[in-house]
Amino acid sequence: AKALPADRPLISIQFVDRSFTEPKPKALFSDVVDEAVGLIRTAQPHGPYILLGPCILGAIALEAARRLRNAGEEVSLVVMLGTEPTRFVEGVSLPKRAFSYGTMELRRVKDYVTLFRQGKVNATFVINRFGLMQRLGVQHLAASLGLRPRCYDDDLHLQHIIDGYADHVTRPYDGDAVYYNNVSQEKQSLLRRWTSWVNNWRFVVPGVAAKNIVSTHLTMLQEPTVSIIADHLLDTIGAIERRQARLAAAASDDTPQEPLQTGSNKRA
Repeated sequence: AKALPADRPLISIQFVDRSFTEPKPKALFSDVVDEAVGLIRTAQPHGPYILLGPCILGAIALEAARRLRNAGEEVSLVVMLGTEPTRFVEGVSLPKRAFSYGTMELRRVKDYVTLFRQGKVNATFVINRFGLMQRLGVQHLAASLGLRPRCYDDDLHLQHIIDGYADHVTRPYDGDAVYYNNVSQEKQSLLRRWTSWVNNWRFVVPGVAAKNIVSTHLTMLQEPTVSIIADHLLDTIGAIERRQARLAAAASDDTPQEPLQTGSNKRA
C-alpha cells in the first residue's frame, strides 16, 4: 500500500487466521473462495474490483474474480504475485492438461523433498501431501505408529488451503490479469523458461500479462522489488482504464459509421 499513490487506496482483507498453532485439516478450495468473496463484498459491496494476492492468495483472488463476474460485478484486474498454478485445468487441450499436471507435480515433489532435506518438515508431512502414498496406506501406517506431520512453519496458517488447492480443478478465465513471477536472475536458462509457471498460467488466463521480478518468493513485497511491481501495476491499470474509456466512447457514439471497404462491399 505504501508503494502506491494516495489516489490508489488498497483495502487489506485479513483472510489468514494466525491464531491457531496446529495445522488444520485440508480445506475444500471452493469453500475458501466463497469465504473470500464474502469478505470482499463486505469491504466493498460492488465493483469495479481490482483483486490482488500473493502466493496462494493470488489463486483465491482469481477464483473470487470468476465468482464476482458471474454475479454481474465488474472485475477490472486480477493481480497474482508468485502464485503457483494448479495441476488440473479443464477446458483446454489434452497436451496442455498433461503439461500442467506433469510440470506442477514434478515441482511439488522437488519443493517438498527440498523442505525435508532442509529439516523444515518431516517424512510424515511429505507422505501426507501425495495421494499415491495415501492409497498405498502409508499415511495410515504412519498415523498408527504415532508419527505426526511437522508442518513448514512459514505455511502453518495456510497449509490447509494449499492442500485443498492441490486438488482444485480450474478452467480458463477471460478477464484481465497480471502475474509477477519471482526469478533468481533476469536471464533464464531454456529449461527454466520451459518450466516457468508463466506457461501454466497462460493456459488458465490466455491474456495474462507476465513480468519477471528478480527476488525470492518471500521478498517480492519488500523494497526495492515492491516499488518495481507498483510502477508496473500502475502502468497496467492505466492501460486498462484507457482501453475502457475508448470502448465507452465508441459505445456512446451514435454517428453512422462508414462501411468497411472489403472485397464484398467495395465501391466502384
